[in-house]
Amino acid sequence: MIIAIVEVDLFLPYCHSLKEKRSIIKSLIDSLGKKNNISIKEINYKDLWQRSLLGITSICDNTDSAKKFLDMIKNKIYEKEGTQIIKFNSSIHLTE
Repeated sequence: MIIAIVEVDLFLPYCHSLKEKRSIIKSLIDSLGKKNNISIKEINYKDLWQRSLLGITSICDNTDSAKKFLDMIKNKIYEKEGTQIIKFNSSIHLTE
């Protein structure tokens, strides 16, 4: 089993309230989760309105599909209006 893990630190420069932040994060989670079998959760900075740390995981068939998954996640977040990636950490884990 191959597990792809992403930790992405986001800056949300146009947010002026937690309500705006929640709207952007929910939209991002919905767009990433649509058509993809992934688990995604905001794991830090929940009380800051211009920062978010997301944890994203997926179980993949092979390392090539895990690499494609990681690239797809990165590209979709880059394309999301109103978000800037501060840090993007990813890893692929092989289990028996």
